[in-house]
Amino acid sequence: MKFLKYSVASIVGMIICTHSFADEIINDDFCSENFNIQAPLRHTQIIIDSALISPESEGEAASSKNQFWRQRVINLMDASKDSNRSKWAPREPVSISIAEADGSGLKLVFSGCMPFYSQAERKKLSSATSSFSKFIGTDWERKHQKVISSFRSGAITAMKMAALDQSQPKKNSSFTKAGLGQAMARGFIAPEDASSRIIILTDLTKYSFDTTSVISARAAGKEQADNWGADLGFSEVHLLGAGGSTENSDKEYLKALFLGAKGNIITMAGINGALPLKKTPVSSSLYRGLINFPTRTRKSGVELPISLRLTLDKSSKAINSWVVVQRQQEESVPLTGTLTCLDTCRFIDSGDFAQIWSDSPGGEPEYDGVPFGGMRDISFSITDGTLQGSITDPTARIAGKGSKQGLDFKMELISQKDAS
Repeated sequence: MKFLKYSVASIVGMIICTHSFADEIINDDFCSENFNIQAPLRHTQIIIDSALISPESEGEAASSKNQFWRQRVINLMDASKDSNRSKWAPREPVSISIAEADGSGLKLVFSGCMPFYSQAERKKLSSATSSFSKFIGTDWERKHQKVISSFRSGAITAMKMAALDQSQPKKNSSFTKAGLGQAMARGFIAPEDASSRIIILTDLTKYSFDTTSVISARAAGKEQADNWGADLGFSEVHLLGAGGSTENSDKEYLKALFLGAKGNIITMAGINGALPLKKTPVSSSLYRGLINFPTRTRKSGVELPISLRLTLDKSSKAINSWVVVQRQQEESVPLTGTLTCLDTCRFIDSGDFAQIWSDSPGGEPEYDGVPFGGMRDISFSITDGTLQGSITDPTARIAGKGSKQGLDFKMELISQKDAS
């Protein structure tokens, strides 16, 4: 995402004069490119479902129906709140887009970087602050409050713009064929050089889900993902708009649908649902290599390309990490667990790995038609940039493997980034 060099005041003035919905608020005063530091490891895209929006016209009073989603976005991005500090990385790029009601794409209305300093930067700035600058009100904290206020004002203006000239959404449409689903399929682009987080504000009661059970819903979600056309680029997804009336089978349908589009739903809650705390990335590493898969014709198996994106938080827990293998088609599985480093770094899986693709999560393991044979355990060690390990399962048996069960892999470090 490119951040253009304009002041917030000039952009806001331009939009108020022209009120063109094609324009956007750009607040880049706090982006990493203005500092000699490492670029943030994660980008966040907030997508507002046009089905939430009550259309407004310029000169008319704001609709009370729009207050709840506007306030939710402002609260999410309010850098003056200490509670938000753990939800965002310092200078994390963020954009706000409207999913067009006709499904034509995502309309960008705001872009910028969260005005947070790192703890080390705050300490350095404080140590360089004189008593005199504090006395006359020119210290860094006073200046920072102005930056935060400017950022918030830009977001508020963008939220006002969002409802202008909006068309009415279709009613009772299926998720993939309605405005939100089509807009994401046509307009979503994941960042190429950073971990991707998507926050979706919607109302699932506005969509029809023809689901009767969890098993059939998940099967339908995976099948429809192929025809949906969305590529979420290995994103973590937080879907805010699943109220208490949302059926469990509908939720499982969406989890399977997004998984098939390379998105892992982490949060599914009401519009005011909380985001996971202390889950900001501090390091991101990409490994590539080969994994041995058994075949009926070759006793030694076949070597297939495999990659692993390992993104860790400050507790060394994997967040938005993925394992991808290229078979007849690409297969991907989100990775959860903890990396512990002493003399050697070892990763311990904390989930059921490939069973995230099962039609019956939490039930009996499903092996057929599931990536990596449905195996539930992955472990590996990292030494001097070489990652080596195996994918196994206590009850699965691989023909031709004998006593040494599992899919063995070896990868080399391609790139590594650490947060500033």
